[in-house]
Amino acid sequence: MPLPLRTQVDQGKTLVIACVYAATLMVAYVEARPENEADASLGID
Repeated sequence: MPLPLRTQVDQGKTLVIACVYAATLMVAYVEARPENEADASLGID
């Protein structure tokens, strides 16, 4: 039995928030590292 639409919407919002939160943490982590170390790990010359 499919989930009610409201439940699907709530799960979608939760997923979006989780993705944004994870992306924010990744950006903050990369920016907090020394430039040369971050560049090397991302493969940027």
